[in-house]
Amino acid sequence: MNNHRNRHMLLLGLMFFGLASLQIYIATFFSAVPAFFLIALAGVFSMPLITEVEMGRGVLQFGLTALFGVLTSGLAVVAPYLFLFGWYPFLKFLLDDLQDRFTALLWKLVVCCVMLSLCALIFPNPFFTALTAGLPPAAVAPILLAFFLVYDLLLTLSGYLYDAFLTPLLR
Repeated sequence: MNNHRNRHMLLLGLMFFGLASLQIYIATFFSAVPAFFLIALAGVFSMPLITEVEMGRGVLQFGLTALFGVLTSGLAVVAPYLFLFGWYPFLKFLLDDLQDRFTALLWKLVVCCVMLSLCALIFPNPFFTALTAGLPPAAVAPILLAFFLVYDLLLTLSGYLYDAFLTPLLR
């Protein structure tokens, strides 16, 4: 039974690695704003392994997806995935276990602000330029934080959907 579970988790990791890598690769063909959203959604493909509490395989999937993305799309394109969207699902898994939901939410928002700011400063890329074009500086942070909260909700929903629909089919 343990060999079956190991094979199941390996195949699951490879499948979602392929989906996340394909999504990052496809993002290179879109303009900046849709590409940013596609790269953000690539992080959702880590949730099945995290839901199965397979952190090692999940980290391996993140690393391979990031490496594949850098090799095929370039570092500037993959920077949002590397800095936030690729590894955030792991942090979310830990923060959602906190008893105090308000503290967990504050940590999530702080991580989002710090990591997206670092990403924009270290790798000035077309994503942030296109996302913030024509917006007053005071409006950029609330808009990105609202997007991030929707992203956090999407991660939660993807974990629930995996548990409810795919887990019974794969066992």
